[in-house]
Amino acid sequence: MTGISLKKTTTSLGHYDNVPAQTPAPDPEPENGDKDYARFNFICDKRFVKKIRVIARIEGVSIRNTIGKTLSEWLDKYEGKNGP
Repeated sequence: MTGISLKKTTTSLGHYDNVPAQTPAPDPEPENGDKDYARFNFICDKRFVKKIRVIARIEGVSIRNTIGKTLSEWLDKYEGKNGP
């Protein structure tokens, strides 16, 4: 037995005891701007997540494309009313 504990404690702040916390390296930005999207994380109602997953599955598209289409339609409507 090595004596390393894998039990989480309140003093370990979510990290396993005796294991140093490692910060992941940020994703490098493409040098030539190949990506036309950016990672965008947000919190929303669990009911929305379930429905979006079902809709994406039914439509045969990714969740990213489903949300992207929805945001695009909403932004077009907003900008049509308020300007760019």
